[in-house]
Amino acid sequence: MDDYDFKKFAAETMIDVSRLLVTLASGFFVLSTTLINVLSDGANDPLNDFWSLITCWLCLIASIAAGILALGGIATSAHNDEEFDVDATVTKWMLRVQQVLFVLAFGFVSWFAIANK
Repeated sequence: MDDYDFKKFAAETMIDVSRLLVTLASGFFVLSTTLINVLSDGANDPLNDFWSLITCWLCLIASIAAGILALGGIATSAHNDEEFDVDATVTKWMLRVQQVLFVLAFGFVSWFAIANK
């Protein structure tokens, strides 16, 4: 397997991970907005720590945007250079930001669920 095949495999893996996180973040955003009563355990009182749920949604939206930017960076490098450039600084940072924001979103929604038990 030559160097190009390794780069192609790495790029395909990065694309798959980014697509998966975009899909999961989108679904989680829709699900959390739809099932807000379940997350808050059906409390009749005003919701506690609602800021954490808003922050979760913002993290999910930012994670989706970072994933789209990362996919765009991979596609641009493949188009311009006619080879996969998995070492592009912007692409690597966007993928890292996407993953961190996705994990933070789960932390914030967990905080919200615990605060409203």
